[in-house]
This record gives sequence, structure tokens and C-alpha cells, in this order.
Amino acid sequence: MKDHQREDNNHYRKGMPEGVEAIDIIKTQGFGFFDGNALKYLLRYKWKGTPLQDLIKLRDYTNQLIQEVREAQVKEAQEKVDALGLDHKIDLDGQLRGTVTVMPAKNELPTGFQAA
Repeated sequence: MKDHQREDNNHYRKGMPEGVEAIDIIKTQGFGFFDGNALKYLLRYKWKGTPLQDLIKLRDYTNQLIQEVREAQVKEAQEKVDALGLDHKIDLDGQLRGTVTVMPAKNELPTGFQAA
């Protein structure tokens, strides 16, 4: 039995393979704060005695994880836009904000036009 286990906390082990707890999975699989807590509440909500509260916590941690992933994707997309030298911003919905001006190559300009 692990140091933090007590007889009155069998929700840590119930429904899990013998000797395994949610924390073991979280640590060995390298989960972060939000996904680790979401997994913990998902694995334990049936056994802890407060299923609705635990499912609400699961939802809250999942929403935080979604926000974290969204922000990382927006940051990556913004870095790509910035690398192109465009003065545009990507919002949290992944939408590009700003006006895009496409300049044709010099040899593609109509007769009488010059590149800026």
C-alpha cells in the first residue's frame, strides 16, 4: 500500500488494475496539470461519492486544457504570419485579422504597371 493510501480512500484504487492509481498513469504518461487532473476526475468520479462535483471539475479542467491548446496553436500560427512579415494578428478562434495584399511577381504585372 502506498504512503498516501488509506482504507477510507478506496476511490483511488477502485476500478483500476491492482496496485495502480490515477497518479501512476499521470506520472508515467507525462500528463500536465490540466490533462492530468481531467484524467484523475474521469477515472474516479464513479467511486468517490460526489459524481456531479467531480464531473464539473473534469469539465473545468478540460476547458482549461482546450484553452491552453488553442493558445499554443494561435501562438504557432502567429509566429508563421510574423515570419512572413505580415502585420496581421491571429485571434483565439484561429481567424486571421487584417488585410492581405498580394503583390504579383514583377514579371506578372500587366503592361504599364510597376512594382511598389
